[in-house]
Amino acid sequence: MFQGRYKAKVVDEDPAYFRTVGLYILLNPVDAGLVDLQKDELDRYPWSSYQAQRSAPSKRPDWLVAGRLFSSFGIGADSVVGRRAFAAYVQERGLSLQLKKLSKEEAGAWRKMERGWVHGGAEFRKAMIAFLEEEGAANRAEAGDQKRDIGEAAARQALDKGLAVFELKKSALRDLKKGDPRKLLLAGWLRSHFPVSTKWCAEALHMGHPSTNTRAWNFYQEPPRCWEPYKKKLLRIMQLFG
Repeated sequence: MFQGRYKAKVVDEDPAYFRTVGLYILLNPVDAGLVDLQKDELDRYPWSSYQAQRSAPSKRPDWLVAGRLFSSFGIGADSVVGRRAFAAYVQERGLSLQLKKLSKEEAGAWRKMERGWVHGGAEFRKAMIAFLEEEGAANRAEAGDQKRDIGEAAARQALDKGLAVFELKKSALRDLKKGDPRKLLLAGWLRSHFPVSTKWCAEALHMGHPSTNTRAWNFYQEPPRCWEPYKKKLLRIMQLFG
């Protein structure tokens, strides 16, 4: 309540992602140290749906639907046996979390839930970014990570057009020197017109350490005379982007 504003996250319908989100919500008080699973305190925690999820359908609020969460755990029926299996699963994962026994991969997946605006696979993420762009939501998006994702998607499209100016393919970037003038000009251009980080540019253009982008910025702002025509071509591409 006092830490910051709540947020909504778009979740992939794939059961694996839905299960991760469900566990994250149920086990948040465990992760925060508010309850001790070894003392069965989650059963009595009043600010969670866990107790209701474990109860028979007749004892749950009308708005609480447990079936989809159960099925994401591989539990086929909302029965006594199914609810016991659900409780055992939550207990086992919760104890691993409480006792700091999550694997490195599990811990990484758990922490991903604490940031971002979308939770799902790469294709699902692309689809959500495309949806925002189609709806014109890019200009209305308040979350910084939404703007970043949309900006990076646009920068990738622009990079393809920018490479055409130099008659280069993406695969050729690996073979060029990290400080190649074409890379410097492209990196400075992307940083000037899109909300992308120096790290993103360094990785996209195979420039090594992000600090190379400082040179790129200066090179783009005042390129040698022989490179000015290429800068003008890149600027014409921006006119098409709007």
